[in-house]
Amino acid sequence: MALEFTKRRLFLSADKKCFQLFSFTQDRADASIYVSSPDFAKIKWLNMSLKDGNHQLTVTDSPGDGKLSVHGSGMTKITPNEHELVVHGNYLLDPIKQAAGARHLFTVQLAEPKFLPVSPALNRASDYLINTTHFAPIVVIFFAIPRVRKLTVNFQVSFHIDDLESMPPESGMGSFELLLHNVFWFAYRTKHMDEWPQNPHVCYHDGHLVPVLIGTGNKQFRAEFRSPTYELSETELTISL
Repeated sequence: MALEFTKRRLFLSADKKCFQLFSFTQDRADASIYVSSPDFAKIKWLNMSLKDGNHQLTVTDSPGDGKLSVHGSGMTKITPNEHELVVHGNYLLDPIKQAAGARHLFTVQLAEPKFLPVSPALNRASDYLINTTHFAPIVVIFFAIPRVRKLTVNFQVSFHIDDLESMPPESGMGSFELLLHNVFWFAYRTKHMDEWPQNPHVCYHDGHLVPVLIGTGNKQFRAEFRSPTYELSETELTISL
């Protein structure tokens, strides 16, 4: 029987401890996905905007505790409302066709995880754990994948060799189930990711373009917005960045 969870807690294991990173909740009616975090009030939001015909990346402080809302219609925003960060994009659920869509959710450069909830990791059947043998700064990219059939996700991403310390890059991937979508994640490290940033940095866009964060040194990074391709066979979905 397929698993269906309205809410999932996401943890990262490190040094025999399991730190909570996020909580994901999905609405059955319109497939909207809501994401909260113990560090939500500390997040620096990265926003790509268009000014004088040029794209630029701006940084906005979090309005306080809240959540990231990725609505079924494709509109994405921060709640409480931050109007400058409202983006309209690819749907999660087409209300006319009743068709579920695959889309990028958000990309995060994590600050050092430290939150240990009163109810520890794996205390609930809905908890999901990312295991790591090397507790070090990472970036995680999240996608929503429709649960229309049992699919294996094949994720392919390329980096410039000068941005990597090793080939292949240090990375991992996996997925967990919500009601109408699976959340697929890809975690990776590039060169110059030696120190945890003071604040987590989160970037989302229209669900079509995918922000990829590359370390540049001194706790800094650059953002590349890439257009993924999706290839669907009977049993496999290939996402190429």
